[in-house]
Amino acid sequence: MAGPGVCINLLNGTTMHLSVGCVFRPTEGELVVNYLYRRAMQEPLPCDFITDVDIQCHNPWEIVPAGEKKNGKHFFTRKENSHPRDYESNHAAGDGFWRLAGTEVPIYNKPSGGADEKLVGMKRTLVFHFRKSSSTERTGWVMPTCRCQPCALPCDEAGHR
Repeated sequence: MAGPGVCINLLNGTTMHLSVGCVFRPTEGELVVNYLYRRAMQEPLPCDFITDVDIQCHNPWEIVPAGEKKNGKHFFTRKENSHPRDYESNHAAGDGFWRLAGTEVPIYNKPSGGADEKLVGMKRTLVFHFRKSSSTERTGWVMPTCRCQPCALPCDEAGHR
C-alpha cells in the first residue's frame, strides 16, 4: 500500500500517487513557460502531472471523469487542422466535436525577479458539442486551450526557434 495521500487515475490506465498536501495549481503563465514551452523545445518537464491525450479519440467525460470535472485536468494534445490554413475548423472527437468559442486572450507571465510581465502565450476556449442524427447539441464541457506565443520562444545561436 502506498500510504496516506491521493491517487490520480491517468488515462493510460496507470495511477500516480501524490503525498498529503500536494497541490498542482499553476497559473496560466506558469503552465505555458514551465510545461508548454519546455515540451515544444523537447526539454525535460518539472514533473509528470501532465500526460498526452488525443482528444480526437475520446469524449470529454472519458478524459475527465465527472467526479474530477470541478478541479479540471491538464494534458497535452496536438492541434490537428483538417484543412491547411483553417484555424476556425471544428475538432472532431468521440461522439461529437470541439468548437472554438470566443476570441484569443493573451497569457502573461512575470519572470521571478523580473519587473515586467511578458507575453508568453494565447488562450482560447473550446466547447464540446454532442452530434445527434441530424443536429448538434452544445454541452457543458468546456476546455481552455493554450498555445505558445512564437515571438517569446527562445532562439538558438543561429536565431532559429
